[in-house]
Amino acid sequence: MRNIGKDIGPLQKVTQLLFDRDLRALQSIQAEENKLRQELAALRESQKTRAAHTPPEIKQAYALSGEQQWVVWVDARLKILNGQLAHLLARKSFLTEAAAKSLGRKTALEAVARKDGETARRARNRREQEKLLDLRLQSRAAGRDRTGGL
Repeated sequence: MRNIGKDIGPLQKVTQLLFDRDLRALQSIQAEENKLRQELAALRESQKTRAAHTPPEIKQAYALSGEQQWVVWVDARLKILNGQLAHLLARKSFLTEAAAKSLGRKTALEAVARKDGETARRARNRREQEKLLDLRLQSRAAGRDRTGGL
């Protein structure tokens, strides 16, 4: 059986690089997701805080002032952020699938290389055992020749 360990080495390097690239892309997406989620949480918290601390009699006055514009802006901003988050999660899903495939390729090549290494080791051991057996047989044959066949 042919030892393909040397042939597979460059391919392993490429699959490792691809896996690393996919992992970095996922980490970048995760950072963007965290940032968007923090911004969404901050806006929602701001809405809750304003609603909780605004007396009912003043709410009507706020509705006539710039407060209403702030509420409209927050609602619009929440819609935009939620849309960005949805888009980001779709990209993340695609990248997660790509990273899983990269990991599968990497793992499969590692398994092939490991099995190939084990096969090569067994073949070496078998050849060494055969050489040792040949040496023993030759040694016995040489001993018989010297002792006259005893």
